[in-house]
Amino acid sequence: MSRAKRDEHKSEKEASATGTESTGTSSKSTDGNDHPGYVVVFDGNTSLFRSRYQVQRWLKRTQRRLEEEQMSYAERHVRWMIENNCDDHGNPWPE
Repeated sequence: MSRAKRDEHKSEKEASATGTESTGTSSKSTDGNDHPGYVVVFDGNTSLFRSRYQVQRWLKRTQRRLEEEQMSYAERHVRWMIENNCDDHGNPWPE
C-alpha cells in the first residue's frame, strides 16, 4: 500500500471516529485546475476541501472542539491556565 493511500485511509478512519457521516473525493474541482476536491459531511453540513491537508486540519479542530464539549468547566479552565501559562485570574506565573 502506498504512503498516500495509507495516509488517506488513516484520515478516513479518524474522521469516522468523530462521527463524520462520509468522506470522499469529488470529481469537480474546487479551484478550477481539475484537481479533485475532498468532500466531508458532518452534522448535516457538507464541506469541500482542496487537499487532504485541509481535511486533516479540519479534523483536528473538530476533534478538539468535541473533546472540549465533553470536558467539565474545571478541566477546560486548567487547560486554559496551562496553555496561557497563568493562574486562575490571568496573572503570569512567577519565574
